[in-house]
Amino acid sequence: MVEQAVVINQDKPDGTPQKLLDISQIKRLGWKPNIALKDGIQSIYKCYLKGIK
Repeated sequence: MVEQAVVINQDKPDGTPQKLLDISQIKRLGWKPNIALKDGIQSIYKCYLKGIK
């Protein structure tokens, strides 16, 4: 068995920066969501639960 050491990249001490979703550009083109965020999350979570049974 080969052991490997953990290598820490000091150039990125805080890890990956936070990623935020911005839909303002596509909304300016006339697009709007059909499903509210809360409803979409609930729906996909229900599908996930069905899939793990």
